[in-house]
Amino acid sequence: MTIAAANWGCRRRGLRVPRNFLWTPEEDDELRSSILASKDIAIIAKELNRTQTAIRRRAAKLKLPLKVVSVELKAKGK
Repeated sequence: MTIAAANWGCRRRGLRVPRNFLWTPEEDDELRSSILASKDIAIIAKELNRTQTAIRRRAAKLKLPLKVVSVELKAKGK
């Protein structure tokens, strides 16, 4: 569903379109620079006040490369 279709659907039912639903060009630029700087998705989400899912979806839409980072946990020595 496109943003325009979602906006139309909300307005048709008399609902207000949430402001955080829409992405501004400035947010896209910030997302692009953060991803290219290899920032963690959780940090980007917090900075942009978005969910991690929203960050992943927008990155996919903008065809930005997300790197998979594996975190290894070490067991405590006894």
